[in-house]
Amino acid sequence: MEGFERIVALKRILPHIAEDEEFITMFIDEAKIAVQLQHANIARFFDLGKVDDAYFSPSSTSTGATCAASLMVCASIARPCPCLRCAT
Repeated sequence: MEGFERIVALKRILPHIAEDEEFITMFIDEAKIAVQLQHANIARFFDLGKVDDAYFSPSSTSTGATCAASLMVCASIARPCPCLRCAT
């Protein structure tokens, strides 16, 4: 398709858990909740899809440092990492 391009983060169910019905249900439930969230600090959820037996959900990406990069900087200056606080 011409004239349409967007970089997305693609979340998918890995093959070793793709047959776990409870996990698939949680994945779908998460998508139903995520599509309702709208905030500048939350990735925008676009869709939920399935190709053959593989589920996926694309969402917006963000710019800036990764948590791994922040961890390395904080470790190098012996300071607590703020992303650890956010992840807990």
